[in-house]
Amino acid sequence: MPYDNTLHLMGYLGKDPEGGYFSSGTAHAKLSVSCKRPSRKNETEEHTEWFATELFGQQAEYAMKYLKKGDCVSVWGGIWSRSYLGRDGTMRTVYEISADRISLIARKQSADAPAGEYL
Repeated sequence: MPYDNTLHLMGYLGKDPEGGYFSSGTAHAKLSVSCKRPSRKNETEEHTEWFATELFGQQAEYAMKYLKKGDCVSVWGGIWSRSYLGRDGTMRTVYEISADRISLIARKQSADAPAGEYL
């Protein structure tokens, strides 16, 4: 039976991308993407989820060069979990998006970045 770990998000960046380069020269970046939807309790209220997102290679370079806090982006990738021991001694699990593609949908304010998908 085939399996697929595919996720598509469209949301806003909560802060500027953070990243750098590994010793091998490969770029890496982390994004914080927020997605909103109506609250289950009250349709007039919104619920916001935050997604930690990782990018590598050309997508990471693109993000660090062109993307800024408040930009609307579309992200394709897979969701992965990892566990760690918290400061209080309890095991915790976090879920992160490992992005394959990213696309700038709209700018918070005008700038010189090209819009559209970057492969």
